[in-house]
Amino acid sequence: MYDDGADNNKDPFDCPPDPEKRNFNENDILGDFERDTDASVIIPRHKKDKMGEKSNPLGYLVNPNGDILNNRDKGVMFEKDKLNDNDELPAPFGVEKFNFNPIRALGNLDYFRNGEPKIKELPNGMKTDKKGDPVTEKGWRIDENDNMIDNNGHKKFDKSQILDNGDLPNLFNYDGKPFDIKDVIGQVEKDDKGNMVNQVDKRGALLDKLGRPINPKGYLVDQEGNVIDKNGDIMFEP
Repeated sequence: MYDDGADNNKDPFDCPPDPEKRNFNENDILGDFERDTDASVIIPRHKKDKMGEKSNPLGYLVNPNGDILNNRDKGVMFEKDKLNDNDELPAPFGVEKFNFNPIRALGNLDYFRNGEPKIKELPNGMKTDKKGDPVTEKGWRIDENDNMIDNNGHKKFDKSQILDNGDLPNLFNYDGKPFDIKDVIGQVEKDDKGNMVNQVDKRGALLDKLGRPINPKGYLVDQEGNVIDKNGDIMFEP
């Protein structure tokens, strides 16, 4: 999950992906397929998605050479000879498949004192942030198909991966420790485009709305720059 790009307000996307940036997300290479009850993609026998795009057996879009393509402009993300025998992605991409920046995926929100987001509900049942953009009950941005998206409308999680309460399941840090993603990000103000508005102290250090130190990506940090949770426990080292 840890997208460590330098600019929170820039779309973190590389083609081919850079393993050092940890901003690769599997949804950038998956075709448009139905999902089963376990949120796994259902690949038809002809291995074509709903748009008629060719895929490999795992649902990744491919060209005639078998290279894996992104679903934005069909640029080559992984060459065929870099894949393993099962057409799976090379390390570390085969393990870190769902990197994303949570600040970019949250709506423009205010919060109650208990940390829960203030969500507006329209007469038709649609839930929105304070700017009127569609969100889940927990404040995650969604598209017209209820998939979780970022500021630029790029899919980060399929609707089948979102919990019934509108939240994400626990994620894992690099040591295998489960955590709630919202426990490691600050409460920040956003502009009309959904970009983080920086709030600083007298020394120029970034702070969230509660006065807690954050890094340029919106993650809570300690004095050494480690990403921490709301209890101060280290989750990721810089």
